[in-house]
Amino acid sequence: MGLGFVTGVAQNIILAADTLIHLDVKKIRLHGSGQYVMAPDGAREIDRKCVDPRIAEELQQRVEPGAGLNGGAFIGNQLIAAGIYFGLPANVATDFLSGYFIGKTVPTTIISALITQFSALKTGAEVYLGKQAPLRENQQPHGLGCGWSATQDLLKHYLKFSSGNHELKIKVLDAWNRVDETLNTAVWEPLMNVLAVPLSGFTFRIAQSFGRTPISVSHQQV
Repeated sequence: MGLGFVTGVAQNIILAADTLIHLDVKKIRLHGSGQYVMAPDGAREIDRKCVDPRIAEELQQRVEPGAGLNGGAFIGNQLIAAGIYFGLPANVATDFLSGYFIGKTVPTTIISALITQFSALKTGAEVYLGKQAPLRENQQPHGLGCGWSATQDLLKHYLKFSSGNHELKIKVLDAWNRVDETLNTAVWEPLMNVLAVPLSGFTFRIAQSFGRTPISVSHQQV
């Protein structure tokens, strides 16, 4: 299992680096912020979107290594690993595969989780100091050929960046990403809130959103 885990972790790191090269880091606002809106209860709200090269730079909001679907992919991989480990006969192959699926999204997921908790801590400090209102993040589902999903799997990387039949490959990738985004919204984001909400002094929360309606549709832009 250890060898499989190391293989999965190494693959994730390599694919993340190669994804940055393919997406061209100069075209991605790694720490840019989007438009905040004011909710009726006085809290700030903001949409977070996964950045894709097809989105014009001026419309991009925020992205960081590990953003987007990696939380959902991490949950999915743990379920697959458990299925292999507990559901198949124990041998060298199943031992390797279970370790591989456990590790294949760990680095980017850890980075994403740490950034979320930092955002929560920062928001709590800003509210406590009277500089900002409480914040709710609307993590919009991230399908549509998400660039960061290419860090999760060799096949996803191939679908995203290989030449030829690109539109067909993106359709397959988008459909695959829907699974990850559902797990991301249903499981990963609530897990992030377990620590982030109290860490922020109850001033920060990732709002669950299974739909694709941005906050700006329901609130007046400020």
